[in-house]
Amino acid sequence: TSVLHVNMLSLPAMNLRGTIPYSIGVLSQLQQLYLQTNSLHGEIPSSIGNCSGLTIISLYENSLNGSLPDTICTLRNLTRAELYKNDLSGSLPDHFSAMTKLQGFNIGKNKFTGPLPATLGSCLELTQLISADNDLHGTLPDSYGALTKLQYLAIFSNSLYGTIPASYDGMVALTYFHVYNNQLSGTIPDMFGGMPFLEYFYAGLNHLSGSLP
Repeated sequence: TSVLHVNMLSLPAMNLRGTIPYSIGVLSQLQQLYLQTNSLHGEIPSSIGNCSGLTIISLYENSLNGSLPDTICTLRNLTRAELYKNDLSGSLPDHFSAMTKLQGFNIGKNKFTGPLPATLGSCLELTQLISADNDLHGTLPDSYGALTKLQYLAIFSNSLYGTIPASYDGMVALTYFHVYNNQLSGTIPDMFGGMPFLEYFYAGLNHLSGSLP
């Protein structure tokens, strides 16, 4: 039927209620999904992985719960995932290596636990990575130092610990670095003093020591 050829589904701020149907997976031609700012609940269906042409998923400001399905990591064409301000929980999948076109990943203000996915460091087109206001723990992945196009890193208000990796000197495009309110320790690496585009550096409410670079 003709509905199977839909390439954009845009229903933002429509006071939608209920769940995202599992049958969304039949929309194999879907490229853009905009369901933000509604009252949707329930889980993101694993069938989303069948929408292999998806470039944008915008589900922010709903009441979605459950974990982030592993199948989202099979979406090789995805450039932006906006999932912030929901009730999503559990550990994040760590199979992002195939998502080579991903530019923006925002999961802020959810209830995710577990570590930051190290494989996001393979998403070399990333310019924005936001996982603030969750309950993530573990260390900052060394692999993120490969993100030479990353401009905006916001991982504040979690339970991350350990030091800021020296590999982050590879983030040569960084303008915004926000790790406020974690449990990070050690010194602030000198590299931040030499980053040409850095405008905002927030690292308060941690256990960092030493002098500013």
